[in-house]
Amino acid sequence: MSVIQRMIAGAVALAALAGSAASAQAQMSQDWAWCTNRDQVSLDLQINGCTNVIASGKEPDDNLSIAFNNRGAAYRAKGDIDRAIADLDEAIRLDPSDPSAFTNRGVAYGEKGDNARAIQDYDQAIKLKPSDAPSYINRGAAYDIKGQYDLALQDYSRGIALDSSQAGAFANRGVIYAKKGLHDSAIQDLDQAIRLDPNLDAAFVARGNVYALDDQHDRAIQDYDQAITLNPGQADAFMGRGFSYNAKGQNVRAIQDYEQAVKHFDQATKLNPRSADALNGLCMARSIAGQLDQALTDCNEALRLKPDDVAILDSRALVHLKRGALADALADYDAALKLVPDLAHALHGRGLAKQKKGDGAGAQADMAAATAIDPRVAKLFANYGLK
Repeated sequence: MSVIQRMIAGAVALAALAGSAASAQAQMSQDWAWCTNRDQVSLDLQINGCTNVIASGKEPDDNLSIAFNNRGAAYRAKGDIDRAIADLDEAIRLDPSDPSAFTNRGVAYGEKGDNARAIQDYDQAIKLKPSDAPSYINRGAAYDIKGQYDLALQDYSRGIALDSSQAGAFANRGVIYAKKGLHDSAIQDLDQAIRLDPNLDAAFVARGNVYALDDQHDRAIQDYDQAITLNPGQADAFMGRGFSYNAKGQNVRAIQDYEQAVKHFDQATKLNPRSADALNGLCMARSIAGQLDQALTDCNEALRLKPDDVAILDSRALVHLKRGALADALADYDAALKLVPDLAHALHGRGLAKQKKGDGAGAQADMAAATAIDPRVAKLFANYGLK
């Protein structure tokens, strides 16, 4: 998948929920202070506090629901998704009228790769509280991952209308605009995201990607530089900067950046070997760097963890295309386009595969469709060394 098509941020996860519904006496206890994260304690302390509250046997159901909800949010933040979902199930059983528990469980399902279940939970949270901005923003992220960009755009816009301070929502909406070829709108949203949060490195990456697609490579490199300054392990920034250096003819610098991208994606997968998104990034970086056998292994593992993910299918199709495995490339592009029929990157890649197999008419149709969606898509493939 091209750099611009990589989401800059997943769901805008809620912080651990304040225990405002707990009794005043409970809130004064040390365990409740930890459980509600009143003093910004560590996740382990928060989990311990909630566990002690739950084990005390003294709390009514509404307070127990808060404790399970907050402990579930903490487990999710630690990456223990199954425990998080179990706690959030119990929070919902104890208090099915609390929208925050549905939203938190939706985030957990999203991180597990089950975006359909996530959307169901966000739907319920919105039904319970129609004015809840995070539920709209998180549902937008789930639709985005599923390739349902118009629905994602609607939800991001609703979330922003309810709470215009959400930098992540502006950033994610900007990426959607970029995917749809609306680059001026994308830049406006990414500018606003950066104004709201000047430390949001992913927004600088996304804006750099848009500048790169507009052949403004010097401006793109400035944004990638800033992203790397903010986060020296920002693998997407190294990959994007490599694209821009390659476009400027500075091949040595480009290769150095691709190698750095591989290094940082590799580190991310070691920290969380079950992260399909990190594995996809590693697959893409290795593909660009010419490490095709390793790239294929990474994409295969990512798809095992996250089957039928359009981004990973698109990435693996590119690896097959670069390897000359045209039948495999076509199969993956077909699968990706079945999920997202207007994905320009996949349409152009499939067109190239058809061209190499001698299907001139099919190739022309796919590449024309891709160009109508994104006039710059051929340049992206040229940067991959594919024409």
